[in-house]
Amino acid sequence: MNNINDQVNNNPNTQRYLGDKGLAVLIAFLSAFIRLSTDLYLPALPVWQKV
Repeated sequence: MNNINDQVNNNPNTQRYLGDKGLAVLIAFLSAFIRLSTDLYLPALPVWQKV
């Protein structure tokens, strides 16, 4: 009977270094930079006003 470590190591769908939860946290962390960069650049854009 194989133990769980052998099954995880032989499964190509398992993320090797971070695990499933770590990969989800990494994706959430990286997606936060998209919003941060928008908030940083938005005040620098010129204001378009109808005169």
